[in-house]
Amino acid sequence: MAASMEPELLVKYNQASEWMFYAFLALFFVLAWVRKEYPKRYARLFKSFFSQQSMFQVMREELVYSHRASIALTVVFVFSGSMFLTLLGMYFGYSWSMADEKYMQFFIWAAFILSVYVVRWVFSGIVALLLDDTSYIRTHLFLISINNKVIGLVLLPLSLMASYLSIGVGIKIIYIGIGLWLLIFVYRLIKEIILSREFKIPLLYFILYLCAFEIWPLIVGLKIAQILNK
Repeated sequence: MAASMEPELLVKYNQASEWMFYAFLALFFVLAWVRKEYPKRYARLFKSFFSQQSMFQVMREELVYSHRASIALTVVFVFSGSMFLTLLGMYFGYSWSMADEKYMQFFIWAAFILSVYVVRWVFSGIVALLLDDTSYIRTHLFLISINNKVIGLVLLPLSLMASYLSIGVGIKIIYIGIGLWLLIFVYRLIKEIILSREFKIPLLYFILYLCAFEIWPLIVGLKIAQILNK
């Protein structure tokens, strides 16, 4: 019996796309460059994440924001977070009618994360101008910076595995990534509460901060997803 000449429909093994390969390649190149050129700064990042004493020491001794290594790791956070959110939508079948191409969703998420970052910095800078003592604002921003960099380093390998491993394994990795992101977020909030007590920040101000810069980005992100899904 002659074999059928009709092409077979193949089930996609994973969620990888060609553009993801180049995105991952660029991000891992940036990370490798930081680890090679600034190994001490890279190691201090993790020490500052776990130790408040190390965090204050790094703040006193280094250019914590404008240094090339810090900027590079912030870029890794923005784009690895965007990749993870894009993959999350792919795994859960979230279809954006206004951005069908996945790389467009990737850049939309990158723009959103970067916008939240910039708005938070601008607002904090305005508050700092109104205060006589800016030590709490500087500590607060540095704490956010450290945690974001750690999130970026955690999500990068998870996103890579979720892209190229089987879909059945990838969905489990996505759940692990969500759990770790939330865990790091809660860990930072606990440290924020401790710092606010040490700097004697009124509880009302801290609650207003949570509403404005922690809950607000989540609501806006969900709203953007809903608009694009129409």
